[in-house]
Amino acid sequence: MTTTNTENKVSWDRRDSLIVFDKNNTGIKLGTTDDGTKAIFYSHKWSGNAPTYAAYSTSSDDISCTTDGILSVMLDREQQVGTVNAWAENAIVAVGKISGNSTAYKINPMKNVSGLIKIAMHDSTARSITIESIGGEIMTGYVDVNYANLELGDKAFWSATPGKPQSSSVTIAPISGSDASTLDGCLKAGSYYVSVLPQFYADGLRITVNYSDTTLVRTLGEADGITVPRSSFRAFDGALDDTLPDVITIELNFYNENDENPLGTFVPVANQQTGGEKYSYTYHYTLDGTPVSKDFTFTISKGNNSATYQYFKASGLDHNVLIFGAKNNAWIELPGIPGRYLKSVSMSHGNTTAKRFRVQEGRNPVGKYYSSPLLSASGSTTPVTETVNFPTTATSDAQIINTIEGKSYTMEFTSGASLRVFDITVVYSKTLEE
Repeated sequence: MTTTNTENKVSWDRRDSLIVFDKNNTGIKLGTTDDGTKAIFYSHKWSGNAPTYAAYSTSSDDISCTTDGILSVMLDREQQVGTVNAWAENAIVAVGKISGNSTAYKINPMKNVSGLIKIAMHDSTARSITIESIGGEIMTGYVDVNYANLELGDKAFWSATPGKPQSSSVTIAPISGSDASTLDGCLKAGSYYVSVLPQFYADGLRITVNYSDTTLVRTLGEADGITVPRSSFRAFDGALDDTLPDVITIELNFYNENDENPLGTFVPVANQQTGGEKYSYTYHYTLDGTPVSKDFTFTISKGNNSATYQYFKASGLDHNVLIFGAKNNAWIELPGIPGRYLKSVSMSHGNTTAKRFRVQEGRNPVGKYYSSPLLSASGSTTPVTETVNFPTTATSDAQIINTIEGKSYTMEFTSGASLRVFDITVVYSKTLEE
């Protein structure tokens, strides 16, 4: 097996074998007991003729060679991945020319035939991922490799093998029980490299994520085409299952004409726990012109045993607001969104007594934090808005300067007794830069 390390370099495994051809184009399998970037291959059944070319492929029975250095190899359409942040064990195809003499033959170096497409997933629920060329170009299958052209850097070094099958798609799936597989046979979250034939795909690539009950379709290079280089990779920007906008704004408008709670019906006061209750908010957006939605979870806690929170019309108001009881330190846990940073948190309240909140890491104990301004409303129906933006201007090590991508943070209402919340706005972004 050949694998990658953290630098995306290939290393040999002691289970690997090469097909080495002699001057009569007879192919003989050579094995190794070495691990690492260099290995010695050997056979006790060598023909005795001078070796010429070598090829590596898991489909070794289908490898052949001609006198003029045309090697026929096969790149598998079904690629089984066993490790996150790597390519499949059966997805490596390489060829080499042998030099030296009977005392020391060598191949320096083996040359990869394929290119790679790097894809990533945030969740661990995909059973397989299929990539297909929209324009119908060959992606996998049997090809003839002209070694002389490959050595010269000619992009037209391969062609379809006549009379043998090719495919315009490739599928990766996890090896059951491997590091890349979950208990239910899905791909673990992370990055994967998919091996394909290197070329320009004029109409781009269609990528289909296959779940147990649905599919997700993304495209790469559909507008201008895309080139997959040999022995290198092209990456899909972001994660395949990240279909959200770059900037996500969640607006919890509690004070509204229809008295509709944006988080649904709250748990009755008598049943509320200090650990909080979870509520779902549905965020609506468009993907490729189609309306879609995503649910985010907020957890609201009354904070203290004798405290409460309600969706209620307080005195002097025309509509309901989110009201916390006569205690400080109620809190709301905000969603953490993979691939996004918490960019800002705003709260509008209608208290003429000054109120504030802080954004913090954790609750017990509280990690780093940053507090909003301590502001009071001019009247019960003229709310004031206070905001925490990231990065902050913090100068203390105990305070938050930058948020962490994908991390969940908590709003704690440190001056929040009898707090009347009109709305809360949370903004997420792919970057904290302005």
